[in-house]
Amino acid sequence: MWYTADWDYWLRLGAMGSVAYDPHPWAAFRIHSGSQTICRSSGPDDFRRQLETVYEAHAAQLSSRPDLFGDTNILKQVDRAARFSIELNTSLAGAYHQRPLPLWRLVTKFVSLGPVGSWRFLRDSRIIERISARWRWKRS
Repeated sequence: MWYTADWDYWLRLGAMGSVAYDPHPWAAFRIHSGSQTICRSSGPDDFRRQLETVYEAHAAQLSSRPDLFGDTNILKQVDRAARFSIELNTSLAGAYHQRPLPLWRLVTKFVSLGPVGSWRFLRDSRIIERISARWRWKRS
């Protein structure tokens, strides 16, 4: 798994005990035309499969631990946001590689998250920062 191995690692590590979140960046990476994130995301099926594989493996563990959320509605919201994230990331990678962006489908799915879910997705995914970094890189 060339793209999601680090996600899998951190999710496995987090499942072992308590987790603390620090919103400040501790590291960075450089986006360039030869990076795996850019080059290897051109195959949409493989890219989507990697995202779904890691999500499905860890979602199964989460659903067996209702004590983590206290409310099954929160788990459903997390699931919807994660599935939207997979759709969005796959679509954005495809758009970078000159495939049509399914904008209407993405907007519809984003709106279906509801006001709180949409806000939480924007906050937690940091999608705005991620897109703007790639936009600045591509324009330079």
